Amino acid sequence: MEGKGQLFILVGPSGAGKNTLLAKSLEKVVGLTQMPTCTTRSPREGERDGEQHFFLSEEKFDRLIQEKSFVEWQVVHGKRYGTLKSVVEQGINTGKDYIADIEVLGAFSLKESYAGNVILIFVLPSSMEILEQRIRQRGYVSEDEVAVRLSRVQFELTYMPKCDYVIINDDLEVAIEQLKGIILAERSRRAIMNSRVSNGYPQHIYHNTATGIVLNEQETELLLVKREGGSKSGWWFPPGGHVEPGEYPHEALIREIEEETGYRVEIIMQDQNVGMKFDKTLVMPKPYWILLEDMGNHFHFDMIFVCRVTDRVKEQKSECQFDWFPISEIDQILTPKDVKYLIQKLR
Repeated sequence: MEGKGQLFILVGPSGAGKNTLLAKSLEKVVGLTQMPTCTTRSPREGERDGEQHFFLSEEKFDRLIQEKSFVEWQVVHGKRYGTLKSVVEQGINTGKDYIADIEVLGAFSLKESYAGNVILIFVLPSSMEILEQRIRQRGYVSEDEVAVRLSRVQFELTYMPKCDYVIINDDLEVAIEQLKGIILAERSRRAIMNSRVSNGYPQHIYHNTATGIVLNEQETELLLVKREGGSKSGWWFPPGGHVEPGEYPHEALIREIEEETGYRVEIIMQDQNVGMKFDKTLVMPKPYWILLEDMGNHFHFDMIFVCRVTDRVKEQKSECQFDWFPISEIDQILTPKDVKYLIQKLR
C-alpha cells in the first residue's frame, strides 16, 4: 500500500527500554501518535483502553481472527497481541505517523505487508547484565517470566541485522535523540519519495527473496516451515527469506535454511553451464523458478531453488516449527496453491 503515513516500530528484547523511548518520542516529536494494538493481557498501571492497547477478551480476539481483521497477531509470554488492518491503513491513508512497540515476528509481518511505510528500529542495551537488571526491576514479572524473557533474547537478536536502524539504549537522553533523528530523517526521505512520484519518477523499490524446495537425501520428502500469526497462520511454507545486500540469492537461501532449521543444504537440479558467471566460474546457479509480483508500492522478486539436505549442523536458533512431508501427499498439506504447483512439477 502506498500512502503518506509512516509506522515506526520499536522491536527488541523485553527490558531494552522500548516503552520509555516510545513515551519520550511522543513528547519530543510533533505529529507523532502511538498506534494502539490489541492484546488479551490485563491493563498495567497507567494504561488506558484505546490508547496504548485495546484490551480484549479471548473470545473477542478469536472473533477478530475469524474476521481476518488483523494484519498480524502473535503469542508473546503467554498472551496474544495483534495489529488491526483498519488502524494501520487509516494512518497510512491520512498521512498520520504512528509509533508502536511490537513483537519481532509481528513487526516483520507488518514490514512485509506495508514495506514502503514501515520502519523497523531495533532497541537493546549494551549487555545482557543490564537487560536482566531492567527486567527484574519490573514488579509484575515473576522469576519464571524472567527466565522465559531472557531465553528469548538470542532468538530476537537474529532479527537485528534485518531492521532499518539500531539504537543502543544505555544513555536514555542519547537514545531519545537518536530516535528523534531517525523519525525526522525518514520524514525527509518520504518527502523526496513523494516528490519523485508526483513528478513521474520511478521509485525502484524491489524486495528480493530466495525460497528453497528442500528435499531429503532420498528426494522423497519435503521440508516445510509453519507460519504462525497473520492471515495464513498454521499454513506450511518452503523455507527462505530476504536477500541481504552483497549476497547472491542462493547464498541467502542456504544461510536462511541453516538459521531456521539447522540443516545444511546444496543446490541441485541445476545445469552447471547455466547461471551467472564471473570469467569461467559459476557464481550463481540458475533458479528452478522465478516469481515476480507487483505489490503496489514495490516489486517482490523471489528466486526459487531446489535443494537437498546434506547434514544437520546445529540446533535451530529460531522458534519456527518445521517438519518433513512426503512429496506424494502435497495435495493434503495446508500450503499455498503456487507451492503445490511447483512441487507437482517435480514429480
